[in-house]
Amino acid sequence: MGTHGHYPDRYPKTYDYFNNVADIKTENRSFLATNSYGKDKINEYDNAIRYNDMIISEIISALKEKKTYSYLLYVSDHGEEVYDSRRYFSHQESNATPFMFEIPFVVWLSPEYRAVHFNNFEVFKTQENRSYQTDDIIHSILDLSHIVLSQFDSTKSIFNAGFLKEKRHIGPYDYDTLKLDFEGFKKDLKL
Repeated sequence: MGTHGHYPDRYPKTYDYFNNVADIKTENRSFLATNSYGKDKINEYDNAIRYNDMIISEIISALKEKKTYSYLLYVSDHGEEVYDSRRYFSHQESNATPFMFEIPFVVWLSPEYRAVHFNNFEVFKTQENRSYQTDDIIHSILDLSHIVLSQFDSTKSIFNAGFLKEKRHIGPYDYDTLKLDFEGFKKDLKL
């Protein structure tokens, strides 16, 4: 479940690290100034993210210990707006913000994997800020796994030197236009 839904259900009580509502900055977010509920949600979400990060870290550590040809690919299905720009938490296509759709995309490659595919890794490192939509993730997984299928399209793999950026969408909306509009909104809020 990662960080979905009721955030306190996504981490054990021992991971209740963020719990002081006084630590939540409200500058340029007046909707939070007297909103302890919103501040509690922010802390709960941050705790869920922190716990999820620990799990990913443990998986990487277990892979490192094996010292084998391996990789880990972690990508979220979506993010959340948690009182970042308005009095709201969750996600929805019809009222999207980048907080909902700019998601973690983590790739860890073992030294053994890098030894075999060093050139590919170097190409990818220079392109780590590529715009990407995870609808095409299967092509990236096939490429990273070195699986050859006739349906594989190298232009849709974020790991491939032949990758071509495509227009990104959230439902019927052009994501890059939405993001530009939101950048103006953030400036107005001074976020």
